[in-house]
Amino acid sequence: MISLGVYTGSRLQIVMSSRRVNSRRPADLTANASVEESLKTLLDGLKPGLAYLSSSGQIVYCNRSFAEFLGGEACHDLTGRNLKTLVSATGWSLLSAALENATKGPIEGELRIDAPNGTRFLRLNMGPLERPVLAGAEIHATAAETTDVVNANAVLREREDSLRSLAARILNVQDQERRRIARDLHDVTGQEIAAISMSLGSLLNQCQSSRTDLAKDLSDSMNLLHKVQDEIRTLSYLLHPPLLDERGLGSALEWYVDGFRKRSGIEVELKVPANPARLPVEKEIALFRVVQEGLTNVVRHSKSAKAEIALSITETEIELCIRDEGVGISPHQLARVQSGRTGSEFGVGIPGMRERLSQLGGSLELQAKKSGTRLVARVPLEFTESRAGLKEAVQSLGHEQSKQVTGELPAHKRILIVDDHEIVRQGIRTLLNDQRDWEICGEASNGLEAVSKAKELHPDLILLDLSMPGIGGLTAAQQIRANGMGIKILAFTTHSYPGLESVIRAAGCHGYVQKGRAVEDLVSGIRAVLQGNTFFPPPAVQSVTV
Repeated sequence: MISLGVYTGSRLQIVMSSRRVNSRRPADLTANASVEESLKTLLDGLKPGLAYLSSSGQIVYCNRSFAEFLGGEACHDLTGRNLKTLVSATGWSLLSAALENATKGPIEGELRIDAPNGTRFLRLNMGPLERPVLAGAEIHATAAETTDVVNANAVLREREDSLRSLAARILNVQDQERRRIARDLHDVTGQEIAAISMSLGSLLNQCQSSRTDLAKDLSDSMNLLHKVQDEIRTLSYLLHPPLLDERGLGSALEWYVDGFRKRSGIEVELKVPANPARLPVEKEIALFRVVQEGLTNVVRHSKSAKAEIALSITETEIELCIRDEGVGISPHQLARVQSGRTGSEFGVGIPGMRERLSQLGGSLELQAKKSGTRLVARVPLEFTESRAGLKEAVQSLGHEQSKQVTGELPAHKRILIVDDHEIVRQGIRTLLNDQRDWEICGEASNGLEAVSKAKELHPDLILLDLSMPGIGGLTAAQQIRANGMGIKILAFTTHSYPGLESVIRAAGCHGYVQKGRAVEDLVSGIRAVLQGNTFFPPPAVQSVTV
């Protein structure tokens, strides 16, 4: 293939140099003119665009392809014109800089052309001429159209953005679905089992004096119900721990890690700052899911007997590090993970974690160590999120301590029952039916109604469910306290987790009773609170699965 650059330069220099042309004989001029026409014909047949330019951008010569690229139908349409007249005004400063640099050395760039039939893109290569070729020519230029490539890249970027948006949507929907299932398990199945347990407990109380097998069967049934209730509560917490909403990331991690140790036998050291500031819920959920997935990988892949989780917070970001002492990861696998080409051997865990964090502006990094693997998740913090004054919501409520007094109860203490499940309210009525010195003065099915009826009925005690749609029990208790009503409040909940007592105290409640132990504790709890005492049973031991 002919070296077109050398061939063109030498022949055009001879033909177009005015001094040499004037010294030639007519026969030589005729021959050179013929060579020039042949050369132009050859250049016009080339697909790449070729041109000679002045340093100011004037087109001294161009072949047909170059002219067509820039919108001209023939070479003479563009000869003598300046490139600035062919590109949009917004690109003039960039073009001038490119032309100046092209007189000093080779450069490459993209030229955008806004034509009536649409925008086109050219890949333009320019450089200085080593010797004079045409009068006024200082720069040689080649052009190739890249419109199809640019458009294809734009489509790919669009699709990538759509996929990322879809992935983010899937993660959000997944979290919403987890919360919905957790809420259904707690608010429907758990409540119904609690009601059945209360009904069976009432029957058990009636049958115990008969010393028949019926009492034993009822007792066994209640024990099974308690076991099912504990398992449902554990499953609900794993889907979406209530500690995330009520106490924040630190408390939720302590609860989860404690259960992980018991099930897996892996010793996990958790390092969390004391009283960390609350973060937006989506960031706390994302970091909690990273811990879940990271510890799952420790169990499945690392063969490590130890792991460490460290949470650190700075002014600009929060960093979560999970480290194990296992078999580690091969350089080949690490390269695939870092490039995002994880394939099926890694499942969706690591890509899902990385995508979840990227939607929050964060990152996920996997590091291979001499012994084990290190997973580092980082999420940026806004200014208000990183301030020390941003404390947990429950801490801002204050801690109201109940007075410890004893005394006899006057007759007919009035009790307001607040629960969003009618079957649970019926079960409570059944359990309290034999208490002649108490009167159920009303019922409410949500937090707003509880506040309203508290003002209207002035009960001596409110038996208050914590988890209700709209305004929950904790918020309702705070509003009742803010209104100055000195009503005793006993929380009634299916929840049982470390820190529950402090949350309930902070809301101004005088104690709590677990629904699963309503038969054993409800009457005692109500009586203790009405007497001026508090009622906080020891937390039940939870069997948590990963």
